[in-house]
Amino acid sequence: ARKGISSAVSFPLITRSGVNGHGRNVHHLFNYSAPPRTVKYPFASGTSLLDSQKLVKGAPVTVEPWGVVIGID
Repeated sequence: ARKGISSAVSFPLITRSGVNGHGRNVHHLFNYSAPPRTVKYPFASGTSLLDSQKLVKGAPVTVEPWGVVIGID
């Protein structure tokens, strides 16, 4: 693992997943802290619903302070 990028998601990062009305998996990665947090994206590769960026399983993703990354695969 690259220094400073964890493969495990733990508090203050919280994950939640579900299935939307179209049967697609939706994943939320919340940062409950003031500093930004970078972690390896733990879900299947997909697209960020907030900025249309590609999200790749195992690639670094940064969650802004008190922010959220929402991915759909």
